[in-house]
Amino acid sequence: DANSYVKFTVDTNSNLTIATAESGIITISDAVTFSAAPTFSTGMTISGSLTANAFVSGFATTITTAGPHDAVNVTGKSAIICNTTSNNVTIGGFTGGVAGQVLYVIKTVDANLLIFEDTEGTGNQDIYLEDNANHWIVNQGVFGLVCDGSNWFAIIPGVTS
Repeated sequence: DANSYVKFTVDTNSNLTIATAESGIITISDAVTFSAAPTFSTGMTISGSLTANAFVSGFATTITTAGPHDAVNVTGKSAIICNTTSNNVTIGGFTGGVAGQVLYVIKTVDANLLIFEDTEGTGNQDIYLEDNANHWIVNQGVFGLVCDGSNWFAIIPGVTS
């Protein structure tokens, strides 16, 4: 097609930009190596495997208010940082989780409690805990969860119930 093209642009910092006419799809059939962190403006789809030979970072959100938080949006998040300096923080569910997503909930201070509510039943993505009971972190700590696409399950249960 005369109106189709792939445009390669190198800026003054030696950054390469690849673009297609009319938001087309670029398919790369061979291996690609990034020596620096790439930026994808509209996302990236991988068919096959992805090998990471370096740290893969995620995105975090912060909670400081008491809640209860029954619909914490975790779209694209790998961590929730909870500051319980002023009050207990209660989490009862999430939204936006996808199958296989791992989420680390981090309590950064010793004051007050970080509370996880078991199967809160809010219609969002519930948290399923080992003993079918609420759990909490008393001191600083981390609680890990994995999503099955509909709900979340504890994978790091180092808390007191």
